[in-house]
Amino acid sequence: MPTPFDKRTVDRCQSCHLSDVCLPGLLDASNTSLLQDIVKGGKTLEKGQHLFLQNDPVSTCFALQSGAIKTSISNAHGAERITGFHLSGEIIGLDSLDASHYAYSAIALENCAVCELSGDQFEALLTELPTFKRQVFDLMSLKIQDTQHLSVMRRYYTDEQRIITLLLSFSRHFHRRHLSPTRFRLPIPLNEMANYLGMTTDTIHDQLQHLNAAKLITLKGQEISLPDPDALKERLRTSR
Repeated sequence: MPTPFDKRTVDRCQSCHLSDVCLPGLLDASNTSLLQDIVKGGKTLEKGQHLFLQNDPVSTCFALQSGAIKTSISNAHGAERITGFHLSGEIIGLDSLDASHYAYSAIALENCAVCELSGDQFEALLTELPTFKRQVFDLMSLKIQDTQHLSVMRRYYTDEQRIITLLLSFSRHFHRRHLSPTRFRLPIPLNEMANYLGMTTDTIHDQLQHLNAAKLITLKGQEISLPDPDALKERLRTSR
């Protein structure tokens, strides 16, 4: 089970280094104090720990403070299919608040810290603040679009297009966090990327090396640079 940590580390969302990309960023400055009633406390997870499991009763949602978490579904035979990744500043379980059980599992890919949110208080805030509700629904809509895009990507994209699409999505995430969108550490292990993209780990490795040889990326271990993102986008558009 996740390990609780001192609530003093999360008792003021405004002071969090992710405040402008997490929930406070969805609220007017005059309303951010309301979040103190929503944040119940914090938890830490070690790599491989579950935040919640598929078919667990829904109780709350979580804001990821640090680390990376994958969401996945498993069939009756235990085969896992990764449905998405969450990086710091993102909300996990938001799409399950109206359900009775989680439709997927959430598992830490590295040591993580999460803020646990009160589901009841969160839903009350949605009712009280229409602008906040609209912003949250926009986030949920983006997640639905991501799921639909994943289905299209697995079916119609080439291996190279899938890799480039994922790299550009990481770049956009780091840009939103005011970090470098062109120099970052790959936040996801290659085998997890392979499962998500519907490829093999060897194919992932080969495609990264191919992009590196073409000077579209620079790869050193888990560190990656995108020297010309526009060229990478053009490669995505023209790749067959």
